[in-house]
Amino acid sequence: MELAEIAARALFEIEPDNPATYVLLATIYANAGRQEEANIIRSKMKSVGVRVDPGGSWVE
Repeated sequence: MELAEIAARALFEIEPDNPATYVLLATIYANAGRQEEANIIRSKMKSVGVRVDPGGSWVE
């Protein structure tokens, strides 16, 4: 968990508008049973205006 948080902090500094960082961190928290932290990350994502495009994929 600590490593994921360190990585997320670094990614937030590099690309603060990248929705993948928010989604991955929220998912990690949720899978670890830390739903409150997951909700905080999702709320932060909304407050800074980061949006996820539904159905997007990099696989062709």
